[in-house]
Amino acid sequence: MTTSTEVVWTDTTPTESQVAEIAAQAATMASQGKTDDVYTVQQDIPTVGQRTVTRTWTTTADAEEWVAFVLTYNPVSAAIVP
Repeated sequence: MTTSTEVVWTDTTPTESQVAEIAAQAATMASQGKTDDVYTVQQDIPTVGQRTVTRTWTTTADAEEWVAFVLTYNPVSAAIVP
């Protein structure tokens, strides 16, 4: 995996049902070889109520596809990071 994304969520986004949709998309992309579906979650301090989810991707295009997908769920932010 060569490219990473960071998505910042609040306590209210995504909803429980959306979490399942996001997980399903990540699993689909993993089955396509775009990601290993391993991610880390960091509680953002001092911004209580926010967490950052970091994933790695095979290509920049795969990371861009993920960012476009998760943006539909209204995170605080979603970006490709070095």
